[in-house]
Amino acid sequence: MPDGKKPSKTPTHFSGSLEAVRPRKVAVEQRRDMVRRLRKEDMTGVREWLTRDSTWVSVCIGLVFAMLLGLMLQLRPDVVPYRLGQTVRHDVVARVPFEFYDQAKHQQERVVEMEATPRVFNRVELDPFDDLEQWLTDLPDQLVGKDLGDLDPALREVLDNATMVRLQAIAGVQPRTYNKEVYEYVSRLRTRNPVILRPEEILGDSRNDIRAEGVDRLDLSYVYPLGSDKLQELLIKTGEQEFAPELYGKIALLSLARISATHELDEDATSRAREVAGDLVAAVRGNLGFAARDTVVPAGKKIDLRDLALLRTEARAYRGSLGADAVYAKLGGLAGMTLLLTAFLGVYTMVYQPRIIQNHVRAIGLAGLFIGTVLVAQLAATGTSPLYLFAVAPTLLVAMILSIAYDRRYALGASIVHAAFVTLATSQGIGLLLIIAAGVVTVVVLLDEVRNRSKLIEVGGASAVVMMLTATAVGLTELDPYSFILRNALYAGAAGLGVGFVVLGILPFIEKAFRITTSMTLLELADVNSELLRQLQLRAPGSYNHSMQVAILAEEAARAVGADALLCRVAGYYHDIGKINKSEYFIENQSGGESRHLNLSPSVSILVIIGHVKDGVELARQHHLPRSIVPFITEHHGTTLVEYFYRNAMEKSEASDETVAESQYRYQGPKPRSRETAIMMLADTCESAVRAMKEHTPNKIEQRVGDLAMKRLLDGQFDDSGLTMRDLDAVKRSLVKSLVSIYHGRIEYPSDKEEPVVPVQTTGPTIAAAG
Repeated sequence: MPDGKKPSKTPTHFSGSLEAVRPRKVAVEQRRDMVRRLRKEDMTGVREWLTRDSTWVSVCIGLVFAMLLGLMLQLRPDVVPYRLGQTVRHDVVARVPFEFYDQAKHQQERVVEMEATPRVFNRVELDPFDDLEQWLTDLPDQLVGKDLGDLDPALREVLDNATMVRLQAIAGVQPRTYNKEVYEYVSRLRTRNPVILRPEEILGDSRNDIRAEGVDRLDLSYVYPLGSDKLQELLIKTGEQEFAPELYGKIALLSLARISATHELDEDATSRAREVAGDLVAAVRGNLGFAARDTVVPAGKKIDLRDLALLRTEARAYRGSLGADAVYAKLGGLAGMTLLLTAFLGVYTMVYQPRIIQNHVRAIGLAGLFIGTVLVAQLAATGTSPLYLFAVAPTLLVAMILSIAYDRRYALGASIVHAAFVTLATSQGIGLLLIIAAGVVTVVVLLDEVRNRSKLIEVGGASAVVMMLTATAVGLTELDPYSFILRNALYAGAAGLGVGFVVLGILPFIEKAFRITTSMTLLELADVNSELLRQLQLRAPGSYNHSMQVAILAEEAARAVGADALLCRVAGYYHDIGKINKSEYFIENQSGGESRHLNLSPSVSILVIIGHVKDGVELARQHHLPRSIVPFITEHHGTTLVEYFYRNAMEKSEASDETVAESQYRYQGPKPRSRETAIMMLADTCESAVRAMKEHTPNKIEQRVGDLAMKRLLDGQFDDSGLTMRDLDAVKRSLVKSLVSIYHGRIEYPSDKEEPVVPVQTTGPTIAAAG
């Protein structure tokens, strides 16, 4: 060779005008362009771009987006740079005087006031003095005829033989006098109005309220514990005024053992009274005053909920102390940063995804996605939610969605802008930005193609590991405590793994919203046992076999030029589903006999042939096939001429002097608008043509494929596809190689009896009808 290059192993029909190209990596991103026209336009200048009608709408969307984000960022003063559990490395002092409502102090004041509230006691229903009077009155009669040993232990401890004899004598000689003495004795006790309580109900102070008698506070001098020396002294003093000297002491001891409590504690009423007293404690009693330069949070202290509230109060006080000039300057700075980031995002989108600028609904949807996710991070920073979970996860979610819906380059740039918005909204430093950026880069690099359900989980897990390592490094740099670093690392890992599961759950909605088809969905459609393919196999077996072969050819050809091979394979299965309705009119489904077209005029036959495209689109919609499959159905014939019926019409028109319009015998198109549909066109027509050939030698296959490729090229079928001459040559080479493999020669098996080979006879249109 003159140029020193080795000759290609696969022969080419083009006489050296096209160069072979190496297969490139599958460009999954091109799948998003299947349902759209070629978007490339000559941008002669910024002035031309600004004069478009849609530009100003896009600018307005960007301004509204920046305004809404700016309003959200006004919550930043309520965001403090410290998080729950973080250790303060230096004293945080007050910049201005302020007052802080300390809920703990207020609660302490309430407890003091509640404990100072008197308890509520109510008089018992059965008067213990009546019981004492009756028991003392009946005592002499009960002792008649008994010895000291016959008495109850309680009476034996108090009485002696002399007292027993005296009481027994009273029962027989002086019962009326004794009864009167008992009555006077009990009456004097009532007059003294003693409050007799169980010992366990006495607190030792004056917080006892006898509500039943209308007394607000009861002096301890009126309270007598049961069994106490104080009560015994009262009984003795009262008894010595009524009974004989040798008897009143015993009566007092008997009364002490017999008498019960006059009042009992009402716990419900006490609780209600204390609650009322606590509610009356004013909130101002919980205020703490801080002067300027007072220490708000000392160095070395771990931030708790109280410290966060204290810091937010100080921040609001400082903001309120600023003058109008300072407030406007700060607002201007926030607005400027928001506009700069929005402008960068808009320019980046215009350069790498201009169709978003042209599709205003899509632009509004993405703006809503950005605003909503930034708001989640903002609210997490304002509250006490884990920042490394709820501030990291939204950006990862945006990165995954954009990587799936668009290309990875755009996803990376847009997600980094989103991370900047989140960092700005949460008042965090470069540490949080680095953690989010590490996760975004990991997601964008790994999320190239979603071919199975575990892919999203694997990507989320990988981003979790990377962010955990980054969070650990950031924490060590900030000298945070190990427990705080560990917790933040775990939260960052949970964010990455959680986003993977979330995207897995909402993936069908992402595909529907952005009108895309992931590899996972395509692999599900590749199941040959699906309902639609089963119908094709049963009702149009020849078309089914043709579709399987075309899918193989298109997949290999797409892989050779770096196009979406999986999409081409799956679309090859479904590109001829329109033949299900009238399968018998296509040559590949006829098993012999006369062709159905022999009894039809060419003008009628052409309607049946080209009608399978429209029928295929209807079936695709009925069975909810992805939008990316539909262009293969409508574009795999482009606007090519159905030559067989056109020639028949021309022959008949010569006899009748009628004019035949060539456009009547062309498919309605459109022409292929992507490399994948152009590859499908070549694979479809080459498979049909080579199948109809009598000899399948490599040279003849190569010659036939080259002729068909050049014919489609000269017919202008590839003008809108973006398929270059280098791509066309690589596709042709791949088709030749695949077809040679399909129709390779075999060694004839020996047989006992030679049988003549009978060629298969076909009737009717071949290439045109089969394609």
